[in-house]
Amino acid sequence: MTEQNNIDDLIGKLSEELEPVKPMPHPLIQAIPYIVVSFAYMAVVVFYLGIRGDVIEKLGDVAFMVEIFMMSFLAISSMITAIYLTVPDMRGEKWILAIPFTLLASFFGMVIIKAVSEGVDMPNVHKMDHCMGEGGYMTIIPLAVLLFLTKRGATTRPYLSALMTIFAVAGLGYVGLRFTCSMDTIGHAVISHMIPYIVIGSILGIAARKIYKW
Repeated sequence: MTEQNNIDDLIGKLSEELEPVKPMPHPLIQAIPYIVVSFAYMAVVVFYLGIRGDVIEKLGDVAFMVEIFMMSFLAISSMITAIYLTVPDMRGEKWILAIPFTLLASFFGMVIIKAVSEGVDMPNVHKMDHCMGEGGYMTIIPLAVLLFLTKRGATTRPYLSALMTIFAVAGLGYVGLRFTCSMDTIGHAVISHMIPYIVIGSILGIAARKIYKW
């Protein structure tokens, strides 16, 4: 009887510390507004910086449009996956992890084919700095908001969460830069449009456990 009383007392003490917790909205409910606002923000920045002069011609270029759609879907799928990762079991939807990786692998396959067929011309420093700065304007706010959204959850995969976050902003920034930058060479795309996000991703990866600490 005494043991039962001790158990009841322990349960009572633990229960006193409990507070009501509001359930997190479904990941898609969180993701859809974020996706819409992020792309709208990117579009505003693109118009502010100035759209490339040959954009009408490029919109008729099949390879360009495939690239744009592929990176847009990479950004969208990564945003959704990052928010799903805030739930420890991803609500049983772990299959969505394959989508961003498949899209990224397909994109790099295109890059390799283009590099082999066209060669790799390295950009000059001035044009490289120009695009890096514009890419920063396009993604700094979406990156901060996505970090805030994902940090509110309880991910059990901090490194994967950091990776999906950088995939999301890299895809978003890459799409934006393709509409502001008229340089279409692979060397320029890799150095100016991709390397900055690889650096940011490396930093996020190092700090992932601290950022996503419960």
